[in-house]
Amino acid sequence: MIPTTDYSEVKSAVKNAVKNLKKGTKKFTRTISFRGGSKEGEVYWNNEKNFWFYLSEGIKNRYWFCFGTQDPNDANQLNITIEINPPKEGYNRRIAGCILKDERGSYYLAHSGKIGGGRKGIGKDAFLNFYKGDWVENIIWPDNVETQMLVIGEIENEDLSAQLKDLIDTVEEFKKNVTTTEKISQGKKNKAKKHTRLSPIKQTFQPEFEGVRKGYRLTKKIISRCSHGTIVNNLKKKLENQNLLIGNDRNRDLYIIGNEGLIDTLYEVKTCVDSNTIYTAIGQLLFNAAFQEHAPKLFIVLPANPTIETKKILKKLKIETVRYDHENGKSKFYF
Repeated sequence: MIPTTDYSEVKSAVKNAVKNLKKGTKKFTRTISFRGGSKEGEVYWNNEKNFWFYLSEGIKNRYWFCFGTQDPNDANQLNITIEINPPKEGYNRRIAGCILKDERGSYYLAHSGKIGGGRKGIGKDAFLNFYKGDWVENIIWPDNVETQMLVIGEIENEDLSAQLKDLIDTVEEFKKNVTTTEKISQGKKNKAKKHTRLSPIKQTFQPEFEGVRKGYRLTKKIISRCSHGTIVNNLKKKLENQNLLIGNDRNRDLYIIGNEGLIDTLYEVKTCVDSNTIYTAIGQLLFNAAFQEHAPKLFIVLPANPTIETKKILKKLKIETVRYDHENGKSKFYF
């Protein structure tokens, strides 16, 4: 992937992104608040995904593309959750947004991870360290400098709204986490307790970002778009509907917390069923399950059934499978 620097290409890509994102939205004229001021403009509210967006071309060197979650049906003044501001031409790494192009000629909306907010603890490094997963892509700029960019999704793909929704939720969760940390640090400081193998585990869930994973060749039918995050989030919602306590962390995609506060069931979600993926999932499940003496039930969540031979091996290892279908940001699971 390379940054798009041509004025006409960037303009066309932004136009197509807006056209895609406008589908199913309702237009409002609202005041958008930002650090140091506010601006009135036409925002588009996606009621299904619960976010609004606004685009302005009024800034000389970049597009102002901002997103938030306040419902304009209930609020006249809206706060920005994240801005994705690609330069109109050339490149500028100080600007968080960018349009990328792959070797097929497809365009992607991307972000550097630089999150604004004007508060201590909110910034690029902190945000990129907040979530697990290989959902960033190494980008070579025209001056041969290599940096990482968070690739949100293909601009003309019908999943773009769902991918942006995941990013917006991720940023909100990150900012909320920073605020909570600040409040704790202002009070009495306690030493962190180290978990033993029998320590109760906390019910924490960080919504996974659906972006693009590195590791796949872009020329393949399965583009390196990460539907992984959306699938994890959808599985979490399905399990929560059964009144189960759900959590995840940097090492485990999803787990169910039992009555004693220990992990009762552990899930590893994968987006393909090749041998290397299965081997990786087995290793992750067995390794992460070993941290407590009580062995949890283990599941690999896959987009297709594995081979009969693989199923036999998984059975010996006491690992079960859950198959899923995923389309347009929605997942259906077959237990």
